[in-house]
Amino acid sequence: MLDLDSGALIGKIPGKSVHGIAVVKEFGRGFISCSDPGSIVIFDLKTLAVIDRVPVGDDPNVILFDRKTRHIFTADRGSKRVTALDPKTGKVVGTIEGLGGKTEHAASDDAGNIFINMQDLNTMLKLDSQNLKVLETWPMAPCQQPSSMDIDRAHHRVFVGCRSGVMAVVDANSGKIVTTQPIGRGGDATEFDPDRGLVYFSCGDGTMAVFHEDSPDKYSLVETVKTQTGARTMAVDRKIGRAFLSVSEFGPRPDATGGISPARAPMVHRQFFSDRGRSGINQPPASRFASTLAQPLNPRSKEAATRCSRSPMASCSGAPPAPASRDIAFHRCSPAGEILE
Repeated sequence: MLDLDSGALIGKIPGKSVHGIAVVKEFGRGFISCSDPGSIVIFDLKTLAVIDRVPVGDDPNVILFDRKTRHIFTADRGSKRVTALDPKTGKVVGTIEGLGGKTEHAASDDAGNIFINMQDLNTMLKLDSQNLKVLETWPMAPCQQPSSMDIDRAHHRVFVGCRSGVMAVVDANSGKIVTTQPIGRGGDATEFDPDRGLVYFSCGDGTMAVFHEDSPDKYSLVETVKTQTGARTMAVDRKIGRAFLSVSEFGPRPDATGGISPARAPMVHRQFFSDRGRSGINQPPASRFASTLAQPLNPRSKEAATRCSRSPMASCSGAPPAPASRDIAFHRCSPAGEILE
């Protein structure tokens, strides 16, 4: 856990095969979806100590807090179910079974509805979060493999990043696709900043598309930012309007053992970088060094590099070379957190 204002490392939460995190401040608890093979890890927000580990279905991916029911929801890609959890007691209160496909990202309108992508079926489900049932199934064509999602609750618009290389805006009331526009391929995260009217789509091909919501039915491309191949995990600090992405570099894939090839090659470098949001719309201050520094520093100075290495991802802040219009800082670290360049 990192303090984005001071850059201080607050601590680490033990876990493996982590997918997502939801925070419920009123109960002082955080919730992590883990594929181990399937659980929700509950931890204390102050001490970061693990309170409990609640079994759910196999391979839970998305996790969110629904303010209407005041429940935590997770969706399992393996068991094809949605699970609702009471965040205060840590008990499972219900499930939606038999979804029939691979669940991906989801979003709540905090008014009793949850929207979830069914990636392999090219559909979106609208769920009743109170009665735990499927209300609607909406086709997503021309979007193929709908993956990432966020929502504009005020205007009832759901934003979806599709692995096929388009973004889609969906009317949350009718299921109508309002518009689609091209983005990079391999989209995996979508974030909406309502104060600035910006929608971010990070893609595995090494691009991040940023759109402005001109109106609920009109969206203009602000910029396509060059990041790095594989940098598709993203979060946005809506306080200062900055997007953060993480990415790893991998070495050669090991030879197969016993006829079985390893799932992935070993990690060589880990990187953590920040788009400083100088996209020309409601520009935030660009003086901070990515996610780890609270005061202005030369992002390539030794002092910046030293302090960068203290971040919790054994990490670096920055991005690879990008167009001159961006303000992006970059450092590369070893898995041990040593600054390499």
